[in-house]
Amino acid sequence: MRLPRKFRLTATVTLLVTALLGSAACGAAGGSAGDGSGTVNALVLLNPADKIVAEKILPEFQKKYPKIKVNWEMVPYAGGYTQKAQLSLANTKAPFDIVMWWDQLLPTTQQFLEPLDGYIKDSKFDLDDFDPAWRDAVTIDGKTYGIPWIADLWTFWYRQDLLKARGVEVPKTPEELLKACQALTDRSKKQYGYVMLGQRDPLQVMSWMPWLWANGGEVFDKDWHPQLASGEAARAGEYWKQLSQCAPPGSENYLHTDAMTAFASGNAVMGTMGIGWIGAVQQQNPQVAAKISYGGRIPGTGAANHSAHGWPFVISKHSRNKAAAWTFISYLTSAESFKTVATNPTGSHVVMARKTVYNDPAVAQVHPWVTQVREVVPYVRPKFNPGLGNPRGWSEIMDEIALRNSQILAGEKAPGTAYQEADAALKDKMKTFGYRQ
Repeated sequence: MRLPRKFRLTATVTLLVTALLGSAACGAAGGSAGDGSGTVNALVLLNPADKIVAEKILPEFQKKYPKIKVNWEMVPYAGGYTQKAQLSLANTKAPFDIVMWWDQLLPTTQQFLEPLDGYIKDSKFDLDDFDPAWRDAVTIDGKTYGIPWIADLWTFWYRQDLLKARGVEVPKTPEELLKACQALTDRSKKQYGYVMLGQRDPLQVMSWMPWLWANGGEVFDKDWHPQLASGEAARAGEYWKQLSQCAPPGSENYLHTDAMTAFASGNAVMGTMGIGWIGAVQQQNPQVAAKISYGGRIPGTGAANHSAHGWPFVISKHSRNKAAAWTFISYLTSAESFKTVATNPTGSHVVMARKTVYNDPAVAQVHPWVTQVREVVPYVRPKFNPGLGNPRGWSEIMDEIALRNSQILAGEKAPGTAYQEADAALKDKMKTFGYRQ
C-alpha cells in the first residue's frame, strides 16, 4: 500500500521578481559581452534553499541592477520536475533560460546546454572555490556546463538517544549495522531500526550503491561493460533486503519525503540519507531533529564509497538572453549569496558546494553536522566511474536498476536473478546509447 505524502508539496510556486542589471548588452555563445538585460526565466527545484533565495537574495539583486525581470518558478521533485526541466532544455523556444538541472543527467542533455567557460573567464568567476565532488560533475569533455548549487551526499543518520537508551553502540561495520537494526526494531511501538528509500526512483539507486561498492562491486567497468551479474551485486542485494526487514511498513514505496517524515516523527532510528534533507527534518520536528546525528561515514564503506549528486544551474543553449542569465547565476552562486543561504537553518541543501562556505565557522555554528560531513567529502563518488563521468542514457540505466531493486524488496525476485536480468538489459541499452556495435 502506498503511504500518503504528508509533507510533500504538490503545487507549483511561481515568483516574479524584477531585478536589475547595470548595462545592456547581448550575450554571445560561449562567452559574455556584458551584463545583459531583459527577462530571464528560471526553473528551479522547490526546496527550502530556493525559498530563501526568493526571500533574501532576489531583493538584494533587485537593488543592485536595474534592467532585468526574473521569473523564478519553483516546482517540486514529486510534481514531475525532471520531465519538465528536460522538455524545457530540449525546446528550441527556450521557455526557461536558466534551469536547475540534475548533474547526473548532464551527459544526456549536453547538446542542449550552453558552455559556460567563456562567461566564467570574462567575469573572473571563482569556480575553483567549488568542491571537486560537485565541480567535476558539471564538466564534460573539458567544458563547464553548470555552476553547482544544491550539493548532496549520502551519509549515515542515527538517533543518538535511542541507541543510548537501548545500550547499542554506533555501528561501524555492515554486520554491526544489521545487528543494531534488528535490536532497535520494536513494531509494537512503531519504532524501526532502519529507514530506506524503496520506491523505483534514481534516489533509491543512489542510496543502494554504497552497499554495492562496499561489497567490491561496480555498475560498469572502465569500458562501460555492465557488471551487475557479479556475486558482489548479489551480496549487496541480499544485505539490502535484510536491512529492509527492519524498515517501516510500506518502505518499498518510500521516497525521500517519506524517509524524512520517519526521522522527524521518531519512527526511524538509523538510515542512509542525503544531507540536503537535514533542514527539512529540523523544520518538521526540531525536538527530535536535535537528537539525530547526520553526517557520519556509512558503516563498512571504504574509500570513495559515498554517493553524491547535485543540482547545478545551467543555461539553455536556445536562450535568447544568455548574458543576463549568466549575470544572474553568477550573482546567485557567489560566495556571499551562498553564505546568506547557508547560514539559514533551512539552507542545508547548499552548504557543501563551496569550500569557503563549509569551512566557515559561522556556517558550522548554524549547522553543527558540517564538521562531520567535511570528513566524508573525500570519500564521495559523484559519478559511476571516477575519471569517466556518467554515461549517456543515465536515467534509463538508473531506472533499470531501480526496477530490479524494487523487485527484490517486494520479494518478487532473488537478488542474483534480478541483477543478472538487469545486467542483460543494460548490455542492450549500452548498444542503444552508442557504446557498443
